[in-house]
Amino acid sequence: MAPVPKLRALLLLTAALGCGRSDLSITSDVAADAAGCGPSLIECGGRCVDPRTSSAHCGACDAACAADRICSGARCVCPAGSSDCQGRCVDLSADPSNCGTCSVRCEGVCNAGQCGTSCGAGLSDCNGRCLDLNSDRANCGACDKPCAPGQQCLSGVCGCPPPLRACGASCADTLSDPANCGGCGIACDTGERCADAVCGNQRCPTGTVDCAGACVDTAADPKNCGGCGVTCAAGFVCSSGTCACPQGLVDCDGVCVDVRSDPRHCGTCSQACAPPSVCSLGQCALQCGPGLVLCTGGCIDPLSDDLNCGGCGIECTGGKRCIQGSCTCPPPRSDCGGACVNLDKSETHCGACGVVCPDRSKCQSGSCVCKGRGRLIECGGLCVNPLKDEANCGGCGIACPPNRRCKNAACK
Repeated sequence: MAPVPKLRALLLLTAALGCGRSDLSITSDVAADAAGCGPSLIECGGRCVDPRTSSAHCGACDAACAADRICSGARCVCPAGSSDCQGRCVDLSADPSNCGTCSVRCEGVCNAGQCGTSCGAGLSDCNGRCLDLNSDRANCGACDKPCAPGQQCLSGVCGCPPPLRACGASCADTLSDPANCGGCGIACDTGERCADAVCGNQRCPTGTVDCAGACVDTAADPKNCGGCGVTCAAGFVCSSGTCACPQGLVDCDGVCVDVRSDPRHCGTCSQACAPPSVCSLGQCALQCGPGLVLCTGGCIDPLSDDLNCGGCGIECTGGKRCIQGSCTCPPPRSDCGGACVNLDKSETHCGACGVVCPDRSKCQSGSCVCKGRGRLIECGGLCVNPLKDEANCGGCGIACPPNRRCKNAACK
């Protein structure tokens, strides 16, 4: 089939990003049915939840974690990059009341775990906290400007990490989300599933599983890792159906850490470095090794550290990696608004940055084409389902009379 015109796709950018039904979006919870909940899940208030990662039901129903903590391994813990100080999770690298160590107060600013009078290169002063406004989710683009849940801070602007698409205030996978199937706000009917951005009663493609109407790959989906509703904790990835820390990091009490530079887990999870010692290449030492820079008690390589790229506290987001001290998109991906995308495959950047494919279309080799394995047709630059579309029922331009619906390509 001929590609959908890219100009038409670009004109639909605003509409595609502005709509959505976040109330129907897929979450880690799934409705409990007569068969009960699957392995590793428990029923809480009629929903199947993962007690190992659910912040509202951590370890047991209604055992909620505090707002500053995450649930990992059925325990409420401080997220990576923060420490427990008098019952609060704080960032020792930037908290002027707990700078470098709990209860150490700064008169000026807290910069990379040390009190000073000004922030380091690439960081901004937010009430005494030295932060990277290009990557900080709680201070994205400006101090105290948080991103919505699920969004990342991409070059100072809140957005959805690829391949997710912004649908209202939430991020959705329009390939499998039955509430946003093929586009924002396109909800599948009851009993239908979303497969390859098309609603229907078809079976899920090989390698995917039906999870609450979404056809997902349980071998790689962090919200359904190894089974429907089995979610990975923050910082973990889903690999071969198992939640694990990304390569190079180690699971220490439910948090993924770099034991090569973390002074609280230096070399092993149980080894902490006592000040003034620092953690350098997994060993407690009095100073950093050659080519390394001290950041909050840990020695990092600013040329390759994704969390401290080019300097302390400068984090690479949107799929970028730290290459020679600069956050860069690895080939063949391109930088579009701070996110690394494949222009040959991205539905929100098809062929060029900002070119959004119309609803129910797919980006193939940099051009938008209709999805659905023959179910959809192109009508006036849009992809429609002639079996259900009231304006194109059975073919392009065949509109159903008022008060009639299109079912199986016939107005009824």
